[in-house]
Amino acid sequence: MPKLNFHLHCLTLLFAILWCVPAESQTLSWQFAKGDVFDIQIQQSTAVKTVVDRRLVEQTNKTTMDIAWEVLNFQDDVATIQQTIKRVRVELSMPGEKGPSITNYDSAEDKQTGDAKRMNESFSRIIDQPVNLSVTPQGEIREVEIPKKTLDSIREMPGSVQGRKMFDAASVREMFSQSGLQLPADNTETTWQSTRDFKIGLPQTFRLTTKYSLADREQNPVKIDFTGELELLEDSGERPAELDFENVALTAQKSSGSLMFDSVKGNCVSSNSETQIKTRSQYRDMEMVVTVDSTVKMSFTRK
Repeated sequence: MPKLNFHLHCLTLLFAILWCVPAESQTLSWQFAKGDVFDIQIQQSTAVKTVVDRRLVEQTNKTTMDIAWEVLNFQDDVATIQQTIKRVRVELSMPGEKGPSITNYDSAEDKQTGDAKRMNESFSRIIDQPVNLSVTPQGEIREVEIPKKTLDSIREMPGSVQGRKMFDAASVREMFSQSGLQLPADNTETTWQSTRDFKIGLPQTFRLTTKYSLADREQNPVKIDFTGELELLEDSGERPAELDFENVALTAQKSSGSLMFDSVKGNCVSSNSETQIKTRSQYRDMEMVVTVDSTVKMSFTRK
């Protein structure tokens, strides 16, 4: 059951990344130059409630990720951006016989013990491992390159095959490609929407429809409000043995938030979103209902 919760956690984080890049407006265009450096911080708080055979299990996760973007080259209207995860901090609360068990993890700490040490065995495989993106000023991703050293490190990640698959070449490429970053230059509307299909390594195919509303075109940074609607399109039913549950049904979802985009400097400044996802499935002979409530705050700083 924790495996399913991990994937739902990844979904809510991915939605925040998708929404932090507005889809269509003439005044909103990423500006890149060789040597540009961005510091990105993602703060996510997630509460997961799982009901199995009328028994409630609750867990919370607060994760902070520090990410670096560096523009290695800008030529023929395409920027080569190296993205690197620099630091991960986690506060995890899990149910225990004597009450909640709290684990605090910081990848910057030299010594780890207990559950934090086990977390480090996985996170250490993605810290300081670069991924290169080829991105146009309109946000179109032309290519995602994962260096062999990064792939080799990911493949050595302990734990489930499914967990490692979330970070393999195909899944990372799909995740970044579906995140879009598209900014069509010929659209000056104050409201618009985008639709994206994705899988991110799961047997389910999802469709995310996001509706945007430009609050005030004259202010800078520009505020953009958005709401999102998630739809489960297809479930292949193909799962590794560790994910022993029947097809997942998406029973309810809601999401909303806002982002700030600097139309002068040409980059996203910040984003705030709230998401709730409810699913129902069969785990062996028991019904399992999972509710995930998540808030995500993102900030971009051009150095």
